[in-house]
Amino acid sequence: MPPLCFTLVILFAIEFLVNFICNQWKRSHEREVLIQKLPDNVLSSIISYLPVEEALRTSVVAKSWRSLWSYTSHLDFDQNRMLEFAFQQWFKIYNDRGTSQEEVYDAYDNLMFQFGHLIRSFRNMLVHHCGVVRSCRIVHITDSCRNGDIVGLIRYLVDEKRVQELDLECQFRESWDPVYLYQNFKGDALTATRIKIIVPPTLDLSFRVLASCVVLKLTNYVLKNSSPLPVCQNLKTLKLNKVWISEELFEGILLNCVSLEHLCLIGCKQIKRLRIHSLRIKFLELREMTLVRIEIFAANLEVMVLDTLVCQWRGLVIDAPKVRVFRAYYSDPKARGMSKLHFQRVLLTTRVILTTFTNRLNKVLCLTCIIVYVFNFIKTSKGSVRTNMLVNLVTLSIDLDLNGGRDILALYLALRSCISLENLEINIKDYNSSQNPSSYIGSMFWERVEPCICICQKLKTVCLRGFRGREREVEFAKYLIARATMVERITIICNTSIQMDEKLLSIRRASGNLLINLKFKTG
Repeated sequence: MPPLCFTLVILFAIEFLVNFICNQWKRSHEREVLIQKLPDNVLSSIISYLPVEEALRTSVVAKSWRSLWSYTSHLDFDQNRMLEFAFQQWFKIYNDRGTSQEEVYDAYDNLMFQFGHLIRSFRNMLVHHCGVVRSCRIVHITDSCRNGDIVGLIRYLVDEKRVQELDLECQFRESWDPVYLYQNFKGDALTATRIKIIVPPTLDLSFRVLASCVVLKLTNYVLKNSSPLPVCQNLKTLKLNKVWISEELFEGILLNCVSLEHLCLIGCKQIKRLRIHSLRIKFLELREMTLVRIEIFAANLEVMVLDTLVCQWRGLVIDAPKVRVFRAYYSDPKARGMSKLHFQRVLLTTRVILTTFTNRLNKVLCLTCIIVYVFNFIKTSKGSVRTNMLVNLVTLSIDLDLNGGRDILALYLALRSCISLENLEINIKDYNSSQNPSSYIGSMFWERVEPCICICQKLKTVCLRGFRGREREVEFAKYLIARATMVERITIICNTSIQMDEKLLSIRRASGNLLINLKFKTG
């Protein structure tokens, strides 16, 4: 190639490369300009979804972003996440057999110092925060609660920042709790014995301070009994998860928090007789609790969720005539870490709950069904409800054994009372299948009973989970297909790959718009 042609090729390649780099720089610069054109309130709203440490790092992105973090409306502070590397380093020292006691103590004290310094830094960050903090989530360790760091932080958030939504969680772990650390040494050797910390730390703070929030969520605390609570106008949502609270304090909260509408109790201790008498509560959720008696009188309650409750015989009394959504689930209490079943305490299965709700017997049932039902009714519900709680029910989601005679009878009586039911979801359990269904309801039960009003006129969607294709399950599915005139969709989720197409799809449908959706669980 002549020298002139070679030079031209080189110049053309250089020009092409320069143009390509310039175009790429212009495109990236245009993207940066587009981001910078967003309003500051939009950028701060986006940054609010980040954890605190990530939100602070955005200040180095650009000069205009230096103060965006100080206008975030949500703060997510997690001690464990922010010092995860420091804890891993201490854990290596702790598990090293060659480490002396003094070295372990020094490493632990250094770790606790870092945790305390982290809270003080977060406090200083709040001082420089210029915007309104609407919500805040704090996850901390036990030691931060015992030395008062968290209490001071909460007071500053509530009194100075006027936070509206507060989510507090104490993650106490035996491996870094002082009770575990200092009581498990024998001589110069570390032992592998673990001490279970049964009682969480006490939150040394009056509930009056916490009640100034609109939404309050507490996890793993002991709430101390304070002076009589004044009337609180702000608190609307209260969620207590594994919280130790006395009956006196709980009843005082229900009495004085006049705006409380959303109540959730999960695994709460010290409450044995749960009394909820309120005209304001609209949403109630109770999970994983062992009680002696449950009394619920809520005239305006709309949504109720009951999950794995253990209660004394005849101890369930519920009067909530305006409930529109009801969900009842149950599982093995031991699998949930709950206490063992004591004498005269039973797991509140859906059959027991529905039997409590249905206060009228169907006169069309055979004499055997009536005798069995009366026996179960007297045994499980002392002083049953005075009103039909199911009359306004729109959505019913329950765990039930469709192969057990007593469960089938309880379901039928409940459907007779549900005159407005539109959505039905049943998670099929294998709880009573060891009993003979024919001894309670006889054979071909669903073909002999009178159709329910909700099945014929109201029901729109049905979902059956855990379908195994057993005789009683197939009978109930056929009953819905042949009797439900307004149903639009029936979803059947099978646990095994059973052949159900011919049995169900060939039935004459009462609804012309019915869609039957068969699903099979994989794996």
